[in-house]
Amino acid sequence: MSTSKATRQTVQDAMIVLAIWATLFVVTGEFWITGVLVLVSAMLIAARARINLHRYVETRDERILPFMDGLESDIAYQIHKTDRLNTTHQQHVSERLEHIEAALASVDRGFILLGEHNYLRWWNLSAEKFLALSEARDLGRPLDNYLRDPAFEIVLGDISKPLQVVAPCPSDDRRTLEFNVFPNGDDGKAVIIRDITRVRQLEQTRSDFAGNVSHELKTPITVIKGYAETLGDMTDSLPAPVNKAIQQIAGQADRMQDIVEDLLWLNRLENTRLIDPTPLNVGALLNSVAQDAAELATALGKSITPQVEADDAWLLNGSHKEVMTAVRNLTVNAVRYSSDGASVTLSWKVTESHALLTVADTGPGIPRRDLPRLTERFYRVDQGRARETGGTGLGLAIVKHVMDRHGGRLTIKSRVGSGSRFICQFPLSRVKPAAMPAIVKADDA
Repeated sequence: MSTSKATRQTVQDAMIVLAIWATLFVVTGEFWITGVLVLVSAMLIAARARINLHRYVETRDERILPFMDGLESDIAYQIHKTDRLNTTHQQHVSERLEHIEAALASVDRGFILLGEHNYLRWWNLSAEKFLALSEARDLGRPLDNYLRDPAFEIVLGDISKPLQVVAPCPSDDRRTLEFNVFPNGDDGKAVIIRDITRVRQLEQTRSDFAGNVSHELKTPITVIKGYAETLGDMTDSLPAPVNKAIQQIAGQADRMQDIVEDLLWLNRLENTRLIDPTPLNVGALLNSVAQDAAELATALGKSITPQVEADDAWLLNGSHKEVMTAVRNLTVNAVRYSSDGASVTLSWKVTESHALLTVADTGPGIPRRDLPRLTERFYRVDQGRARETGGTGLGLAIVKHVMDRHGGRLTIKSRVGSGSRFICQFPLSRVKPAAMPAIVKADDA
């Protein structure tokens, strides 16, 4: 009911009261008595209407509506109309929520909503199966009670960006689950769980196949190389076309041997754990790699002298062979793909959040579309150029696995025409001071 209509209704009621008062006064001739009677009657009627309105607001009993008149009746009917609209809206929302829950219950991924302190607020059927949850027992309890793996300590703490953890299934350790945790609101989190058991089995099968094939290829490749070298010593007695064929055989045999060795090395990285890491002098390691890279540049006819910028105050706790291989792969790529006179820089520094080992160059750069796939096996940005410069196509895949084994990650930043930066980010737990500060005795102070 609008304000103007309510005002007209109030004025109309007042005029009716005055008319009744005037009529009674004319009939009885008693001005004050009739006035008081009329006013009391009007007040009683208004009080009854307000009492009925109050009862309706409290009980929402529609049987009361016919006993109200005037402004109170309009107010009650507006409340009744609003209630019906709200009920219809709630029904639509409930139906949508039921549809969403039914859809989430039918998918094979688990969904969990966490509140403050990681309290379980809601989960779907798949999450219930993965974690063996029970609504009657577990609703409102912290998720920490069910995820005991140390890897969850970070993701179940305060997070500002999505994080991922891979761990055995709590209800069946033969299965492997992938947990993706996202911030949700001020204190909440959303967790998506995926069963990657089959994916891991396929990866293991692929790794085993690559390892087995590489082992089987070692012997025939060695035989081919041996015969090619033997025939190469007989160049004077062989026709020129045969000598050319022998050189091609020897070159391809060398390339195949490099691929086999890299595959075997990659297979070891995937199927073993880092054992007994040692403190590494990263500056000395970078200088050694830079020297080898300078010799490679000379052999390729390029004027490139890699520069080293290392903070010798920090040591890296890791595998010397693996870190050396990773840095060498990055540096060799920088030299091979950069033009004559380009700059290549190897740097090592420790920041407040990470230890950074970087190989940067001023080469041609890498298109943005290729960056996400650079660490895939045998992936090449330019197939034709890759064959000219050599390499196995496994170098960056090896670097990625080395970083995974050291708890770090490889970040690649590049722009076409502006060079590239390959940044190996190690956690601070992997570094320590090269020398402890001397302790000043009280007598010397």
